[in-house]
Amino acid sequence: MWFPADKVLDDFEETLIETMLVMLGASFVDTEHGVYNMIILESGDFLRLDFEEAMLVYRPSCAARFYGMMIGVPAARYGVRVDNVT
Repeated sequence: MWFPADKVLDDFEETLIETMLVMLGASFVDTEHGVYNMIILESGDFLRLDFEEAMLVYRPSCAARFYGMMIGVPAARYGVRVDNVT
């Protein structure tokens, strides 16, 4: 069953991923990147807050662990979907 809230959640997840891709493309990693660092504005837009752990990476080969954490932590925390099975 689909609920209107599913659209909001889908949009939020898409924004979370897009934000991560933009940050990675700009050579930034943030091991705290996740839902808890984003808010939904009254307009329905999403805003990324709290960049205190973000760091510019000059040599990606030296920061593989941080890349893994930035990508893996949100996936592990929010990548589980539970469906009602009857």
